[in-house]
Amino acid sequence: QMLIFPVFFCGYWRSWVRVLNFIHKFFISSSNYTNMPSESLKDITWIVVDLETTGLKPWEGDKICEIAALRVKNEKIIDEFQSLVNPERHIPPDAQAIHGISNEQVKNAPAIEHLLQKFRQFSEKGIIAGYNIEFDLEFINSELKTIGETRIFIKDSLDVWGLARRLLHLPHYKLSDVAQALHIAPPEHRALSECKATWQVLKRLLEMSNSATSDELRTTIRSENPYKNLIDTIGNTIKNKQQFHLRYQASNQESTDRTITPIDYGDQHLVAYCHLRKAERNFRFDRIKSLQAT
Repeated sequence: QMLIFPVFFCGYWRSWVRVLNFIHKFFISSSNYTNMPSESLKDITWIVVDLETTGLKPWEGDKICEIAALRVKNEKIIDEFQSLVNPERHIPPDAQAIHGISNEQVKNAPAIEHLLQKFRQFSEKGIIAGYNIEFDLEFINSELKTIGETRIFIKDSLDVWGLARRLLHLPHYKLSDVAQALHIAPPEHRALSECKATWQVLKRLLEMSNSATSDELRTTIRSENPYKNLIDTIGNTIKNKQQFHLRYQASNQESTDRTITPIDYGDQHLVAYCHLRKAERNFRFDRIKSLQAT
């Protein structure tokens, strides 16, 4: 059977930003906001999420070392969730230099498997928001996969980074830069502090966006991962070690044909054994031109 997945977007994914950027695979009930009522934005429950990690690549073994979230209702923070996490691996010096979390600090912290259920309950019945939210969701999905949990699609998610890029004209869009531009105190590089700064930025940006109701807001929400079909197909074939013919576009825009055997995947990339290079490789979904099962 032939399975072909044309790519409907090109260039680096950060270059095409809408008011709300990405909805990715997550782990809360899919019924939460499927039929979101016509309520004021002030009445929406926001779950603002941030993580600190041992590195940038969960597919290469990087782990969460701090997790935090806010529950916001009627534009007020009504609850907080925060915990250090024992990543069960060494936190490298370069990561420690960024967030200041040491191996000593996390050695007695709970493992992520003991926190995900609490985090799931905290995150129910709200719209997830975060600054570059796909980074956080990719790590959460990776941790879920590690402990044998099934990935479940989230229905509503807002990328505050994407919203800032849509509404502001700045030379840089780091959270601290955007906060400073909006006259908000810059956060410490810790999960709870960044959650609070992200909420203040989101609140200010929503005021600027002139969106009056959640019905208007949801017209800009991407309701599923744009790579859902590709992910589902790959996920269903990994155990069988199915081979695929892949046409892949390199960074120089040239396309090559190769045979691959998928090994693993994230929300934005595929890990596979490349028979052309005779080695394991990472392939970005946005550069896959076509994929055919052999």
